[in-house]
Amino acid sequence: MARPKKSEALDLTERINLTVGAIDRLSCRTDIKCQAFLRDSEVPALRVRVTNTGAKSFVFEKKLNRQTIRRTIGSTTDWTIDAAR
Repeated sequence: MARPKKSEALDLTERINLTVGAIDRLSCRTDIKCQAFLRDSEVPALRVRVTNTGAKSFVFEKKLNRQTIRRTIGSTTDWTIDAAR
């Protein structure tokens, strides 16, 4: 598989190996209130969440009794990828 260009949007439907570059490229629309999630291929419950303000954080996400439970680990500027994993 070819390596994506830095200018290309990320495919948020697929799990990827989290890298600093991928996290930097993660964005969300700024004109509406939204959030987007980038899923890690190495640790299935790990996500990076970005909000419409550009804030990025590591999140743990699992299903419990058919409900999604999310817990914020911390900001991507305060945590390394390995520490979040």
